[in-house]
Amino acid sequence: MNSPKLDRSVLTYHSEVRLRTIVSLDVCSSTAATYQNEQETLNQIQQDYSFIRNLCQTLDGEVIASMGDGLLLSFSNNQNALVCVAQFQQWVLARAQHPGSLAYRTGIHLGEVQIGAELNAKVRLIADKLQHLAAPGGICLSRAVCDSIRPKVKVALHDGGLHSIAGLAYAMRLYHLPPQILADPTFSVPAPTAATHSSRLTTVIFTAIQGYEEKLLCNQQQLQDCARRDFLVMTQRYRSLQRQIIKTMGSGLLLTFQSAVQAMTWAMNIQTLLQQQAESLPPEQVLHHQIGIHLGDVELIQQDIAGHAVNLTARLTAYAPPGGICFSSAVYDSVDATLSLPITHSDGQMVEVKGIPHPLRVYPLALSQTELQKLKSKRQSSAPLEPMGPAKTQTITCATSDELVRAYREGHRNFSGQCLKAFNLPRAHLVKANLSQCKLQEVNLHAANLMNADVSRSDLVRADLSGANLNQIYGNYANFAGANLAKAQLKHAHLSNTNLKGANLCGADLTGAKIDAIQLSQAVVDDETVYPDGKTRVHRNPLKRLWRSPHA
Repeated sequence: MNSPKLDRSVLTYHSEVRLRTIVSLDVCSSTAATYQNEQETLNQIQQDYSFIRNLCQTLDGEVIASMGDGLLLSFSNNQNALVCVAQFQQWVLARAQHPGSLAYRTGIHLGEVQIGAELNAKVRLIADKLQHLAAPGGICLSRAVCDSIRPKVKVALHDGGLHSIAGLAYAMRLYHLPPQILADPTFSVPAPTAATHSSRLTTVIFTAIQGYEEKLLCNQQQLQDCARRDFLVMTQRYRSLQRQIIKTMGSGLLLTFQSAVQAMTWAMNIQTLLQQQAESLPPEQVLHHQIGIHLGDVELIQQDIAGHAVNLTARLTAYAPPGGICFSSAVYDSVDATLSLPITHSDGQMVEVKGIPHPLRVYPLALSQTELQKLKSKRQSSAPLEPMGPAKTQTITCATSDELVRAYREGHRNFSGQCLKAFNLPRAHLVKANLSQCKLQEVNLHAANLMNADVSRSDLVRADLSGANLNQIYGNYANFAGANLAKAQLKHAHLSNTNLKGANLCGADLTGAKIDAIQLSQAVVDDETVYPDGKTRVHRNPLKRLWRSPHA
């Protein structure tokens, strides 16, 4: 049988493209400092940059550029980048008590860069934007970097909510390591070890055969023959890129790529090629492969790899459609500007992955015509009844309730940081709206639809959210004290470190909600309140001792 031809034009391996962690560092208020004492300020900047250059070199990093009073650093992995800037900030903060001491802001992001053209890379531009959002003496990280370093570096990262970044068609979630934590004597940054130097930022691919165990029990020999046939197609295309097969398993392959774009292109072409091959095969000999793609720090162990990024990639295969792909938000950020994907940011799904304490946004990509039609139908059926323009991510200011509703209908989603106190928005449609860090005291959102909305760090004291759809809402660190949440739907809501003191939760459904470190004293419940474990008070839920009955 002649294999269908595969277009290799986009698969050619370019050694000058690589994944890197980029750090943007700048001096705070440098103009004012040089105006007051130019020579002393310049000497101090030179001394500080000499320190971080030496530290960068010991952590397998490099200085890409020096731009006036700013530096651009590049690292082979996220952990070394964070260790470098954290130790630098601690060194600077240690002398902060001296008059005239300078402070620095740093931003960290990961992505693809072309050697020699780092200054024009999208990852560099985003890292620079994050640097401007960091507190003086602090560090601002993207969600992709945070997810990668969280299992390794035990630091208390603060959720900064969603922010609009110029050049991105969607809001990005940010995290902060504030100077108060860095200056804390009990806080320590892990010292560089040999293990950190064996870690590399890599794109990982896992492939898996759908229904492998069932097929194995039905006809082991046929399954093995068909698997060898398909694996041969995959490995031949992979070896043509001069890459090395990391591991071959019974149900799939484990591969690595230096470029997320090439990893995604390889996966899409392979799935298309296998579908073309299946057209000339008997149905019983057709296998459907699921491909998971993620990028992050991996540990290089001789001819093998290990680490959190590898484990997470393996989990993503379960979310891939048969004959399709599932990739993480870190991969989406890296390839969206380069590849024409048949999905958008809004097609991402928040999922709970085993072993991960927080939800992840993943992108299941169906490549067959049947599955693509299902995706199109799903978009049409889930579209709101009210006509809306294209989604817009720039922050818009609204002085009245009517202005906010009108802006949402026009496609605006980012209303973060505004004062919306006492706004009257009953039955409003605000799905996926960004209302983080807003003042929403006494707002009327009765029976409103805020599914997947972000109200993290917002003040909703005495707000009326009775009967509202708050399923999968992101409400970490929000203040719902005294709010009316009667009959509200809070299924799978994220409410870690949330204040619900004195809130009315009668009849509310909190099935699957995340309530770590939640403040529930004097909250009101009844026998119809559904707790996070799916049970009501009549089932003697242990949380009932924290809440009081309205009849108590």
